Amino acid sequence: MKSRASKTLPIGMRNLKPDFRRYFAALVGQLREDARRYPGYPDIRNRLGLCMAFMGKDSAALVEFDKALKVNRNYIECLTNNAYSVCSAVGPEEAADGLRPALERLDNPWLANTMGRMLAVSGDWRDALAMLA
Repeated sequence: MKSRASKTLPIGMRNLKPDFRRYFAALVGQLREDARRYPGYPDIRNRLGLCMAFMGKDSAALVEFDKALKVNRNYIECLTNNAYSVCSAVGPEEAADGLRPALERLDNPWLANTMGRMLAVSGDWRDALAMLA
């Protein structure tokens, strides 16, 4: 049976080969050093979170996304990445709940698409369709 993460991650992320996943592990050390040197640059934390998520370390990914969002709470890509990790770690309902405040303050199609996906995965097809329309 596939994990919840393999069902919710975008297709390109689901099909990574194990050898390629090791590449992300090699990046973590460099990204941690970069994050130490440049703490005000949220893109580093977002990329570190992505590496953690790709390696299946959802809790560590969420910590990094949270650090990035503390620097820039309107960082669309990070909000989306965070939602996928929350979906994987906890569930799609919680991911949708976490996105709602961002959607209220930001009119962004990427966030709306992510919300639609979270609602669809949770089985709320009516609201998902409304969000994606």
